[in-house]
Amino acid sequence: QKFWKENKLFEEWSKNRKKFAKDGAGKKFESQKTKLILIGKETNKTGNNFDWREYLDGGVFYKKTNKPFATSYNLYRWAKFLLDGEIDFSKYSKIERDKNKRVDIFSRVAFMNIKKETGGSSANCDTIIETGIKDKEYLKQQLDLYTNNNDIKILFLLGNGIYTPIKKLFKKNTQILKENISIKVDL
Repeated sequence: QKFWKENKLFEEWSKNRKKFAKDGAGKKFESQKTKLILIGKETNKTGNNFDWREYLDGGVFYKKTNKPFATSYNLYRWAKFLLDGEIDFSKYSKIERDKNKRVDIFSRVAFMNIKKETGGSSANCDTIIETGIKDKEYLKQQLDLYTNNNDIKILFLLGNGIYTPIKKLFKKNTQILKENISIKVDL
């Protein structure tokens, strides 16, 4: 159901775009009592048909090399901690390369970027804010897909400078931020 709604939203959203990188919820996200939503700025040098959902359900591995995304190690650790509860530091600090464990964790989260087009190794915050303001209604609709229930929600803001665009996007209607637990982490 959610996947269908995501696809309809992305179909409308991407109509007038040359490039559009999809993101969204993993297959097991809906069944989780704690909803972990990872919010980033933009994808990094991806193709026109990039879809984060495929990567989440595949454990966030590169398709060609079958190695985990370098940035995904910390995401995995935080997601595992937040979804599975307290773990001791020796297990937390271990870099997890086991595909089945990574698939289990990443398929249980949602991942969305403010800017649905690709960027470089560092994002331009002004561009992110500008794009976010232009796409504000679509972003709200997407976030509503993940937050319109009574489950516990954790919005996990990824990267240096992500809080500013989120705050500006929702400055007139901060209800969604106030109703959810927000965690800001610079990776």
